[in-house]
Amino acid sequence: MIIIKKNTSFLKTVYRMVPVLLAMLITVSLNVWGQAVKPRLFVYVNTMTKASALQKDLQGALPGAEVKVFSRIRDFEKAVSEESPEAVIARKNLVQSVKLKPGLQGVLNGKNVEPYVLLSVDKSIDASTLGGKNVGAVDEFGRKQTSNFVSKSLGVEPMLKRTVKVEDLLALLQFSAADAIFLPKRFTPILQKSSQLKLVETDLPSATMPLPAVGFASDEVKTAISSSIKSLNGSINQKLGVDSWQ
Repeated sequence: MIIIKKNTSFLKTVYRMVPVLLAMLITVSLNVWGQAVKPRLFVYVNTMTKASALQKDLQGALPGAEVKVFSRIRDFEKAVSEESPEAVIARKNLVQSVKLKPGLQGVLNGKNVEPYVLLSVDKSIDASTLGGKNVGAVDEFGRKQTSNFVSKSLGVEPMLKRTVKVEDLLALLQFSAADAIFLPKRFTPILQKSSQLKLVETDLPSATMPLPAVGFASDEVKTAISSSIKSLNGSINQKLGVDSWQ
């Protein structure tokens, strides 16, 4: 018979090391977790500022968050779906569509919605005459949603020419590729100033869209970064399309 003796000294050493090893494991975990919980803030807004420039501005103003700015709706939606960020800045309807709870609302001129208008060359245009005609618009919400919003706002269904940037809309008018362009009213003076064309604005009483909001995955994330967002300076807020956050 073979008798195996227990190495009691070895076992005692192992038992003594357990608390030490556990403490080391907790320390490492906390370090990794500390890096991981820095809230990721994904941003998608209709702006004339390049995504890289806006991202740099926001990252400098929000050091407690990891900021990423998107210029295309499909890239934003894909990233949100695959990476599940802790917070987003986008129009309120988009925030709700990605299943985050709006915790801050952008305000412009005292309102939480903004009007859209038509711009055309030399004279105003009757929206009801644009059925089947070429109208340019930024593809803010994806093909179907953008088309539905424009058609509902005009009361007719135009041939929609979608662009990625507001600046691209101006080219449609310059090259007579569109009878009118559809855009937020706040961009009118900028385009009028930058173009040699005589751009005339036509109001659309029923065309409004919620301004950007901030959606948070949890109350803890909201507590961590909401005060910094509310403290953003006027220049950055203007690029985001708002005056302030409430």
